[in-house]
Amino acid sequence: MSDFPLSPWSSAALAAALGLATACGAAEAPPDAGTGPWDAAAIDAEPTRFTVGGTVTGFAGDALVLSLNGAIDLTVTTDGAFVFPGDLPEGANYEVTVASSPSCPQRLCTATAATGTIGAGDVTDVTVTCAVPRQRLTANNWGERSLRLTDDLDALADNATATPRIIAGANVLIDQSQTDSVVTDGTRGLVYALAETNGAAAPGIMVFTQAATITGDVGPTRRFEVALEAELDGVALDEAADRLYVSGSADKVYVFDDASTLDGTVVPTAAIDVVNPGAIDLDRQADRLYVATEGKAVHVFDDARTLTSASTPSRTMSWTVQTDFARAVAIDGCNDRLYIGLRNASSSRNVFVFDDASTQTGVLDLALASDAQLAVPNNQVMSLALDSVGKLYFWGDSAQEVHVVDDPAALAGSVTVDPDRTVNAWSIAATASTSAATERPRAGGHRRRAPARSTSSSSVLT
Repeated sequence: MSDFPLSPWSSAALAAALGLATACGAAEAPPDAGTGPWDAAAIDAEPTRFTVGGTVTGFAGDALVLSLNGAIDLTVTTDGAFVFPGDLPEGANYEVTVASSPSCPQRLCTATAATGTIGAGDVTDVTVTCAVPRQRLTANNWGERSLRLTDDLDALADNATATPRIIAGANVLIDQSQTDSVVTDGTRGLVYALAETNGAAAPGIMVFTQAATITGDVGPTRRFEVALEAELDGVALDEAADRLYVSGSADKVYVFDDASTLDGTVVPTAAIDVVNPGAIDLDRQADRLYVATEGKAVHVFDDARTLTSASTPSRTMSWTVQTDFARAVAIDGCNDRLYIGLRNASSSRNVFVFDDASTQTGVLDLALASDAQLAVPNNQVMSLALDSVGKLYFWGDSAQEVHVVDDPAALAGSVTVDPDRTVNAWSIAATASTSAATERPRAGGHRRRAPARSTSSSSVLT
């Protein structure tokens, strides 16, 4: 008899071990095998195969995509058990990862017990937990010349007083320039603050790193600018594409690719002609850019990631009533719903809301054509922001209070808004000026818009 154990070996391994092979490569039984433990069928059998799965909890939104070993994707649309299609042989390694988390509303999903080796049965204990993302609101303040970052926004109760991290001091460089709009890149931990000239410094985009911890008298890590631009106003970020959109007083909307790497004087990826652009926002679901102008209009650019300097608006909506231009715009891409905020409305309504925003075009009466007309506290809106779960934030000139509406998509008709929460001392210190912003001369002799005392953006805190 052979001295080699027979039953656990594959036919190929056994043949190699015994040094026995036929011309076609299959093992032959040794001459003295007799009727012993030799079993060619068992030796040639494929290894047993098993499935990989687990449980999802906390799901909301459109779809969660899981990946098995980076090769097999599974789309999940509800809480409960899941199993990947196909199976893996006993002894194989497996790894389950989150390929994409849900949006509309956004959830951040993580996988645990997600790696291992296939044993003698199906894997059923992978756990995928989805949670509401924490939110960070980043604001600037002219009177105090500071940036303020408030984390865990949803943890603040009604009438709570915010305790933001404050970035201020000589090194911050806001002493030499005034900030207008600001946006945060949560993935890369960056804050982009538009700096407007105040005599000494040229207008530019200040870039601060370590957004999760930065505080105090900390200067920007980088600063980039466009030659011959006199003033910057609105900003929007496509975080996934690392692409920044900025409006400027040279009648341009600038596009910057690889924004997280830029420094010094740069040539924008595109410089699009738009007369008197101001507030802007990006529909990240449909890749549409909304640009408000002083001419009481909002231009819509489809396929924002493909824009070039030769691009023109896909559609334009404008109005003669109300009498003010849009100081702020916010687009809810999940519901195709546009919010237009006015500072000085000719009625008691300051926010006008349009459903089917992507199809709106032509000259409109805001009050008659809009799907909702919102009367807000203090009868003034200088800034609007929507977070990743659809909550609306707005405030007036001095920004001593920020108002939060948890379900703005449900508002319809003429509504006096009773905010779900109001947070105090949001972005202005007790010593800061509370007077209205004043107009400044613009290159070319005509007057630039009266900008916000405080503008901000909401970002996911990961």
